[in-house]
Amino acid sequence: MKAVVKELVKVLPLGGAALAIYDEFQSKQIERKIKRLEEFYTNLSATVNAVKDKINEEYISKDDFLDVFEEATKYVVSERQEEKDIFSKTY
Repeated sequence: MKAVVKELVKVLPLGGAALAIYDEFQSKQIERKIKRLEEFYTNLSATVNAVKDKINEEYISKDDFLDVFEEATKYVVSERQEEKDIFSKTY
């Protein structure tokens, strides 16, 4: 899809300017997602340290847990509203 958009923009008048704006938008979007991921990991680490004596280590060692963790991470990175991020505040 991204390649199609870029090719379409090239043939339109002012396509180069539009392409530069699109690339800048993509870059800023990536920066925001990286920031969300860093905040998530920082807050998750603090939360895990606060409850580490209650963690079921057998459960977190299973592949199912890794799948759930990956999905949660994808959600956090994509979520724009901080109040929906369950780890935006440490417990």
